[in-house]
Amino acid sequence: MLQNSIINIFKTNYNKNIYKKKFEKNIKKHWNKIYLKKKKKFVIHDGPPYANGEIHMGHIMNKILKDVILRSKILFGFKTPYIMGWDCFGLPVEIKLEKKKKKICNYIKINNLLKKYVNFNIKIQKKKFENLGLINKKKYYKTMEYKNISEELKVINNFIKKKYIYKDKKPIYWCFSCLSTLSEYEIIYKLKKDITLFVTFIFIKLKKILKLFNLKKKYIMGGALIWTTTPWTVLSNQLLSLNGEFLYLFINTIKGNFISNYKSTKKYKLKFYIINIILGINLKNLNFLNPMFCLQKIENRKSKLKFNLNVKNKGTAIMHISPTNGYEDYNLYNNTKNKNRNLINIISNNGFFYKKIFKNINLQKVNKIVINFLIKNNKIFNSYIINHKCMYCWRHKKQPLIYKIVNQWFIKKILINLKKIKFFPKKFKKIFKKTINAKDWNISRKRKWGTPISFLYHKNNFRKNLKIIKLIKIISNYTKFYGNKLWYNLNLKDIYKNNNIYFKKIQETIDVWFNSGSTNWNILRKKYKKKLKFPADLFLEGADQLRGWFQSSILISIMLNKKNPYKNIMVHGFVTDSNKDKISKSLKNYKNYKNLINYLELDVIRIWICNSDYSKNLIISKERIKECILINNKIKNFIKFILSNIIDVKKNKIKYNKYILIYILKKYYKKIIKYYKNYNFKKIIKNIKKLIKNFNKKLFFIKDSLYLENINSNKRKNTQLLLYLILKNFIKILAPLNINN
Repeated sequence: MLQNSIINIFKTNYNKNIYKKKFEKNIKKHWNKIYLKKKKKFVIHDGPPYANGEIHMGHIMNKILKDVILRSKILFGFKTPYIMGWDCFGLPVEIKLEKKKKKICNYIKINNLLKKYVNFNIKIQKKKFENLGLINKKKYYKTMEYKNISEELKVINNFIKKKYIYKDKKPIYWCFSCLSTLSEYEIIYKLKKDITLFVTFIFIKLKKILKLFNLKKKYIMGGALIWTTTPWTVLSNQLLSLNGEFLYLFINTIKGNFISNYKSTKKYKLKFYIINIILGINLKNLNFLNPMFCLQKIENRKSKLKFNLNVKNKGTAIMHISPTNGYEDYNLYNNTKNKNRNLINIISNNGFFYKKIFKNINLQKVNKIVINFLIKNNKIFNSYIINHKCMYCWRHKKQPLIYKIVNQWFIKKILINLKKIKFFPKKFKKIFKKTINAKDWNISRKRKWGTPISFLYHKNNFRKNLKIIKLIKIISNYTKFYGNKLWYNLNLKDIYKNNNIYFKKIQETIDVWFNSGSTNWNILRKKYKKKLKFPADLFLEGADQLRGWFQSSILISIMLNKKNPYKNIMVHGFVTDSNKDKISKSLKNYKNYKNLINYLELDVIRIWICNSDYSKNLIISKERIKECILINNKIKNFIKFILSNIIDVKKNKIKYNKYILIYILKKYYKKIIKYYKNYNFKKIIKNIKKLIKNFNKKLFFIKDSLYLENINSNKRKNTQLLLYLILKNFIKILAPLNINN
């Protein structure tokens, strides 16, 4: 409606201050109409989050980044089928339920309770994701679906045929809070202050030592010095190892005579005299007595000194080897042709034991007992505090993890070629190369909630296990209808009708990373084969998945048919508060932000995510949010201004100033399209801000023709048409970022 006869000012229905949820529904319908017209596919395979509570800011960031990319691809002519997923198995889900209820031994009860709990959380999370204005269909997948379990077992069967899977007794990461082994993907490293000790392993058979060092004394006190930050592992020591190519000193001190390298002597507090120097290989096969030998009837265990070129010149350059409580120790011990011979396991699943001395005593207490014993018996030569990296469980983060020897199933390492995969940003490719496939993958867990490893093992001969592939085939076919309950209800007497049953069922579950990693087979290539495609165009998850889902997915896919499951990987950081603390469920600091989407416009949240460098940690604070509100208002004011001036525009073929339009298109629009293709959203926001600022400067030259010219004049109509075309292109580039404009 014309308001003034002299100045051309019109009203518009556009109100930037009103936030309407109904409007979002109409926008969704509009996007779905566009989506249906497309033919080419662009697929983002959704990494399944755990169904163990409400969503947090990390989930919101992840889903919005995916949504922005999918919307931009629709504008580039792609059809973007997207199916959300949920990770239903694993410790995070099991632990949540254990906190609420006491441990239940019966599998059927556990199964029913956990299913209800998971389905309840999926409903909550799904509603929250829908409220984010995401373009998606109602279809979604759950890793606990019977078809998925069936397909996982078929994959396992395939790996057995190809001889990728084997069983071995190895030291694995162990968490006392989880009471379970952990995979490489569930480990984080943190700096920790620790006491480091130089412990004496006592001389035996002095004649040999006196000959080696040309000593005339009949009796000497002392021994070989070892260096450790985990004194409790001295209890399970079975060997000492040194480097045959290093030079070792025989030193004399007030406390006695000791063998050490020169490097460590710089840190000794006591005065010492070098008596002799000897090459490491000459010390081979010397025997030393374990310093814990007289602790409550522990046997007089000897530790033989072997040489190994892998021993580094750290500490005293004499390694104390505890094969059941150290991965490197285990490998060094095996190299001495002692594989699995009389391995001393001092740790039970619930606590410590050593001939019933430390039963049900935790790690810290045992450590104190060992240190106090060594001090009382003058077996500590030197000590000081160091700051070093320790392994922690990424769920509990309370006490350091240990290595514990366990009889479990492993997948062999394979070669992986990352040349054909693009990384956004590029820096994550190097990180991925370093972390991927470092060790053989431990795929079994001694838990009850998960996909059961449907193996039978022979009571007397493990090699006969490979003959039971046919049984796994049968079980995998039946789990489509009965689920994982089938395995636990299976009675071997029904299969082997004769009384002689030589096999036993394995009561273990498959690692949760195998569950989610095999979805590129179960979902992309099986269940939603027609809707989706393989390989996926993009995997987009947080930086923690470089050690997790990205790895398990590519390992499983390459072992199945030597194909990568994704063409591109995009990695984002974590959401942190103003103190740079990660917002997560485990830290319980996400509650302050869970209602953020209720009192903030979705556009503001989307702008905050896109205006940040997603490759780094995103800081959420009042200042950042205020900045994004201002950007959102500038965008809306820009749209409102143009709309109010083109309300009476007629799209006729009228000459307009092409130079202004070409200038804006070249300088901003083409750049922004490139940034969309490279997923550089921060630069998109930056260029949108510049465009608006530049436009406001140029506005000075066109205001007269808009407000003062006759309504029907060609000059005014030309200017209106120019504004119309600018707005049309502006809305296109803005559409993936801003859903309400």
